[in-house]
Amino acid sequence: MERFYKNTKEQLVDSINALNTLPIPLTVDTVLLGDATPVGNDGLVEVGVRGIFDRGYRKSTAKVTYSRLDLGRLFSGIVNPSITTLSQSSLHRLLHRVNALLGLRLTASDVSDIDFTPHGQDITVSVTITASPTSTYYSGSFTLTFNRRWLLLNEVVKPTVLAFNHPDPILKDHVSVGLLTWGKDFTNLRSLLAVNPQAADYRGDWTNYAAFRDGLLEHYNILSWPSNAVSSRLESTVKDYATHEVERSNLDFQRVVVQTGIREREYVGTAYFHYNLP
Repeated sequence: MERFYKNTKEQLVDSINALNTLPIPLTVDTVLLGDATPVGNDGLVEVGVRGIFDRGYRKSTAKVTYSRLDLGRLFSGIVNPSITTLSQSSLHRLLHRVNALLGLRLTASDVSDIDFTPHGQDITVSVTITASPTSTYYSGSFTLTFNRRWLLLNEVVKPTVLAFNHPDPILKDHVSVGLLTWGKDFTNLRSLLAVNPQAADYRGDWTNYAAFRDGLLEHYNILSWPSNAVSSRLESTVKDYATHEVERSNLDFQRVVVQTGIREREYVGTAYFHYNLP
């Protein structure tokens, strides 16, 4: 196991293919690997390689023996690698950074975790990374120095948060119809939510506007709801959608009738009349 920079399972499969004349070459997708079991005292390990059914080989297991990559030998016991990283509470949470900087492919099953919390706010922390006894690919240990940096929110967060901008234009003495309607369930008015797409010069409007207006007053205390026909805004529409088709819809419901471009009476903005099907 010398090419430490390569995907380790792929390297093992490549080695098996190179040493054997197989009717169907192995790939990382056609075999499963077992845990490594030490064999003797010379650093060799034995691993079971099992075929995946319907991918070329039946579920039989072959045993292969090899020498794992010795982490101590890799760094010769002389070089003490040092990396700068954002602070984390344990080694396992930093493995992606260790791998990226040192060219390794360590996983949580390959090395024992190390708790960094006893080091408090120390900027420099040196730890010994030790391969787990059952690691399939690694053995030994090496010392790694972390130069830690704490990330401060005021360094990365912009002071202006656009997520909470008002959904509708803000006009004095006008009610935002987005805030008024978005969270309400209008299923009990389902029969009155029918839309006539040809009405209001094909911009759409309520099929039975008067009954819908009266229903809003009776059930939701919403007064004098405007029809699209009275709107002077040519871009205003009334349309029925599945909720997944509307970016701002409430996905707790199945459908929504959206009335856009409202600026009549005391109302302004885009209204969302959510409902569920029977």
